[in-house]
Amino acid sequence: MRFLYLLFYLFTVSFCATAQSDTKKNIARHSLNEMREKLNVLTKKDSVTYYNWLHAYIKKVKASQNSEHLFNAYKHFVFTTDDPKVMHLFTDSLTQQALKINEPLHLIDTYQIRSTVFYIEKNYQQSLAYELKALQLIDQKKHAYEYHKSLYAIGQTYFYLQQYEDALAYFEKARKFFEGSSSYKYQLGFMNSIRYEALTHTYLKNYSYSNELVDKGFSQLPKITPDEQNFEKAYINYVYALNLHFLNDYQKSIATFKSALPEIITNEDYANESIAYYYIGVNYWKLGKKEDAIAYFNKVDAFFQEKKLCKSGNERGLYLFDGLLQTAKE
Repeated sequence: MRFLYLLFYLFTVSFCATAQSDTKKNIARHSLNEMREKLNVLTKKDSVTYYNWLHAYIKKVKASQNSEHLFNAYKHFVFTTDDPKVMHLFTDSLTQQALKINEPLHLIDTYQIRSTVFYIEKNYQQSLAYELKALQLIDQKKHAYEYHKSLYAIGQTYFYLQQYEDALAYFEKARKFFEGSSSYKYQLGFMNSIRYEALTHTYLKNYSYSNELVDKGFSQLPKITPDEQNFEKAYINYVYALNLHFLNDYQKSIATFKSALPEIITNEDYANESIAYYYIGVNYWKLGKKEDAIAYFNKVDAFFQEKKLCKSGNERGLYLFDGLLQTAKE
């Protein structure tokens, strides 16, 4: 019996190795442009496929020494790690390549990516500085998409610096621009902008207007892919649940938070997951269901201990808590 299992195991390993080799050969047959387009639509959720294409792409790029594609490959590699130190090393290579190409858009792209890395690192001041540097280089008429993408990123940074009025102005400008095109990347830009614009209005206690934006966001969901829909729907529901809480519709707020949580948990978004638990608890408390409320408050406490959010200096999560708790108190 063991011999049969061994034969099966060796056959499986051999088959998988051959299949993987064939896959790499098939990928390598594509042109650099085809590979770039494929990487732009692949999601990292399918990590094996994504990395197979990326490694085949960089191998072909290095063989061809095509500077444009080499720049694009470095862009992808920046986000293949969660370590900001490694990300910064890749952005250094990206900067050198941008300077070699000597085209304004490449330097703009580099500044924006460096801003994103600082944002991930939660160094919001540096993130803002690089995004503003990028904005200064962008010709608004010639490169309108890049300009408004930068406005959105600046809005995000102001948001996490708790400068909500400043953030709102940038989100609104970005949302109105992206709304004017049926292009898919514009649709994603619209969804991101309107979600943050709605959330910012929540922080500013404009709950009814935030819900108007929520409704508008929901109406646009059919224009994006199912995977993106699930993500956007969850986070729009998250904003809606907060608004329902502050508008005293506690039961509906609980149900809406609970519908948003699976995607938020899948996204490993610990800050928003813990906030959802907290407000579910507050909603139960307001409804007089003290035991249910305490269960969720304990869940928040255990969650913070488990994830060590406070000790790890999770500024983003703490900013969210501080902003919402201050809103609740006022």
